[in-house]
Amino acid sequence: MDIADKDTRHKEEISFLKTVIAKAAWFPYFREMLRIENLCYLVGFCEGQTATLVKRKPLEYAGELYPEEHGRKFKTEKAVVQVI
Repeated sequence: MDIADKDTRHKEEISFLKTVIAKAAWFPYFREMLRIENLCYLVGFCEGQTATLVKRKPLEYAGELYPEEHGRKFKTEKAVVQVI
C-alpha cells in the first residue's frame, strides 16, 4: 500500500468518524453517558463494572474506591452502587 492509498484511507476514516460524532448529537443523553463512564473509571471501577453502571443497573461492589473530591481511597464491602 503506497502513501497515496494510506492518505485516502485515512481521510475516509476521519470522514466516517466525523459522521458518527455528528449523529451522536441525536441522542441527548450520550454526552452524559460519556461523563458517567469517565467518572466510573476515575473512581476505580473496571470496564465491566462501568458498563453495568452506564446501563443504570445496580452493581454490588467490594473493594477500594477513590472519589477525587475526597482525595483518598475508601474501602467498602457489599456496597450497592447505581447511577440514577
